[in-house]
Amino acid sequence: MTASKFKIGDWVYAPHFGDGVVTEIDWYGSAMHPIKVYWTGKAPASFYGCDYFTEDGQFRYGTADPEYDITLKKSGKEMKEEIKYKVGDR
Repeated sequence: MTASKFKIGDWVYAPHFGDGVVTEIDWYGSAMHPIKVYWTGKAPASFYGCDYFTEDGQFRYGTADPEYDITLKKSGKEMKEEIKYKVGDR
C-alpha cells in the first residue's frame, strides 16, 4: 500500500457526495479501499452514511471519476487568508 495523502479528521469533498470527513484509514493495507469517509453535506450516499476510497481518493479501484473521487478541502487557515472582507464590511 502506498502512503495516503489523507489523514483521519481531514475534511474532503466530492461533487456527487458533498462534504465529508475521513473517519478511518486501514494502515495495514488489507483493504482495497482503505479510506472511510462519513458524509456531512448531502444525503448519505450509502446505507451507513459513509463510503470507502483508495489511498489516492478514487471511489472505484482503478477507475478515476472526478464526480465521485474525493479531494482535500482547504484548511481553516488557508480559507481565512482568502477572505478579503472584515466584520462589518459591506
